[in-house]
Amino acid sequence: MSKPAELAEVLWPGDISTDFADEVVSILLQRGYCKVRAPVLEQRSMVVDMARRKASFALPHMELEEGFLGRRSRSKVAFLAESESEEPLKGCIDTMSNLADAVGLRMGRELGFEALPRLQQLLLREPLARGERSSLSPGPLSDEEVERGLVEQYVSFLRTRRLCVLYVLEAQKGCLELYPQGAKTALKVPVSAGTLVLFRSDELSYAYVQSGHDVALQGWVVSTQDQVALEGIDGDYEGLQDLYGVPRVQGQLMPIADQVNIMSAACKLPACVDSLDQNYIMYSAQTDTFIEIPLLRWDVNLYYTDNPEASPVPKSYTKHAGLLSDNDILGFDNDFFGIPEKHASSYPPCIRLGLEKCFESLQHRGYTKQSIRGQNLPLYVADIGHEFDPFFRYLEDPDTWANGRQLNLPSAGLIAYHLDLRGPAQCVDTACSSSLVSSNLLFNYLRKRPDPSVKEAISASLMTCLAHTTFIGLSGAGMLGRTGRCKSFDNSANGYARGEAITSMVWKVPDEAKDVEERLGLFVTGFVNQDGRSASLTAPNGPSQQLCVRSSLRLGGLLPQEVVCTENHGTGTALGDPIEVGSVRAVFWRNRDAPIIVTTGKSHQGHSEASAGNCGIMKIVNTIRHWTAPAQCHLQLLNAHIDDAGFPGLFPVECCNLSADERGIISGLNSFGFGGTNSRGEIWAMSRSVMRRNSDKALASVRKREGQAQEIAVTVPCNSCGEPMHYLDGRALQGGAGTHHCTDIREDVASYETCSNCYTGAYHYRGTLA
Repeated sequence: MSKPAELAEVLWPGDISTDFADEVVSILLQRGYCKVRAPVLEQRSMVVDMARRKASFALPHMELEEGFLGRRSRSKVAFLAESESEEPLKGCIDTMSNLADAVGLRMGRELGFEALPRLQQLLLREPLARGERSSLSPGPLSDEEVERGLVEQYVSFLRTRRLCVLYVLEAQKGCLELYPQGAKTALKVPVSAGTLVLFRSDELSYAYVQSGHDVALQGWVVSTQDQVALEGIDGDYEGLQDLYGVPRVQGQLMPIADQVNIMSAACKLPACVDSLDQNYIMYSAQTDTFIEIPLLRWDVNLYYTDNPEASPVPKSYTKHAGLLSDNDILGFDNDFFGIPEKHASSYPPCIRLGLEKCFESLQHRGYTKQSIRGQNLPLYVADIGHEFDPFFRYLEDPDTWANGRQLNLPSAGLIAYHLDLRGPAQCVDTACSSSLVSSNLLFNYLRKRPDPSVKEAISASLMTCLAHTTFIGLSGAGMLGRTGRCKSFDNSANGYARGEAITSMVWKVPDEAKDVEERLGLFVTGFVNQDGRSASLTAPNGPSQQLCVRSSLRLGGLLPQEVVCTENHGTGTALGDPIEVGSVRAVFWRNRDAPIIVTTGKSHQGHSEASAGNCGIMKIVNTIRHWTAPAQCHLQLLNAHIDDAGFPGLFPVECCNLSADERGIISGLNSFGFGGTNSRGEIWAMSRSVMRRNSDKALASVRKREGQAQEIAVTVPCNSCGEPMHYLDGRALQGGAGTHHCTDIREDVASYETCSNCYTGAYHYRGTLA
């Protein structure tokens, strides 16, 4: 049914005054349409006849017809380029456009949009002759046209049109029917020659009922941009890699099946470093984190001497280390993990901190305390000992002590128990190489995937320096430096300084497209070996180290010149540093276009022993993501025993940029245990600035080329369910959609604010391409 419209008509005043434009806008806001009696068109019949003969009439695709010509259209159409328009219609077009500009400006202020100047999609329409539809219609949309972006252009037009302006040049008994959204009845607006009708095309669909030889001009006021905020970019895993970077091995893309992503990281380091960003700030600012050992650890007045040779009993000859704060050691939210306070106080601090950091790294991945429970997540923990009094509080409360100690269970088991993780949990102890060995084991586990249901896993490490006995023992072995610093690569190096660190990283096999955007980097390859019966148990073995590095590159199919930076074990011992640099030199010195950057973080934070490898991984990830290698601490004069002649290696004493590569770069790290277990890892990552630049380019391309097929899918959240959907046609994109072509055309004036899963209306067209 339809009903006659109430009077909403104004007369053309001669000139478009402010009052006239305001009156039209007021009527539009109240009733949705406004009828204007246009000025008399001189020699109307001749002008119309000339325009009809000059135009090239056609029909849009049937799926697009309603958006341009309205419901039940019996018109053919000639699209006009206003910039090329000449007589006889130029005066009519100017009249329409001048009115549209004045009204569009004011409507935009009222409704919150900015109108493009002049009318868009300008067209001339007249009734079809008998039999013309079959000859003029291009038929249904083809897949090729969808791929070229025809639907994208059309949906973009539907979503940005605000007002339709219809100028009837010739009519007998024409009628414009306006349909409010969801209404069953239409408003009937009679039109005759010389009538201008403006109506809100964002709220009203229409039908133009023509009779005889009605001829009309039509155009739209269109906003400058779609009224949505672009949230992000979606696509399949492979498609997003092209945007955000993909590892290349000898020029070839690394197969997705071989990738293991580093998704999140949490850490607790000296100098109150509590996040990955703070981690990078600490290194880049050349922070010396060493402090005098506080009484909470042990009494330096009793167990330290500056003259060990004269001491009648063994003592530590160093009283400095890279330590966590006392609050970090003592503080623990036992209620959060459901652990009674009496029991929690019996746990070694490193286990309490490890539990917190494992949870934090999982929280970065979107897990909650409830959703973690029962997850099949493997947990590999590097732990070489707690340095915690095993009889702490035994005399106070033996029963609570016995219960709290949990039979001295390994740390991996305790952490898995309190987080309720169901995957394999194991501890790794290979001395100073423990965490990189643990990471290599985890990498191989995820690559082989003996349990296909496992997609994520945790690599953690624990290191606290609580016991004076360890300092005394290491001093007796001559391993610690007397200055209380790691003077890595420096000529004054005479031993290492100890450091504390708690780390946790979540690793993941390729599973979802969003992993590409969220990942910190990739563990490309690694290797572990043992030097066997070398010169001594603790002496570094150059050939074995060299073999470890070469084997890591060979397993990953990498060329030495593809590695831009290497994070050395670099503890600051007079013997160890030259041997390790010699191993690095032997592998990386040939065929390099740029020097390899040789670094170590131990000069900043100390040698964190069990955590050294994981700290190195985080440092490398940060180095690449910030595109800058941090400077060394305490490096003033290169160790005289380091043979750097002809070696294209750079030991940075100030922050230096990495060689730019839009595809990301690969850096490696060494971690060598004093028991002879050597490990190596190669890490790929992408600069954050490059990722942002590529993302911004893609979004800018979408905004600039809106209406064309996109190589990636730009998403916004659905107003109903919150899930990602394509920003134009609302197609739901759960799980990644790869290259997305806009394919869905909803019924006229339908909302595109909800995704296709939540939308319940009809469609004019639903494509199958995605």
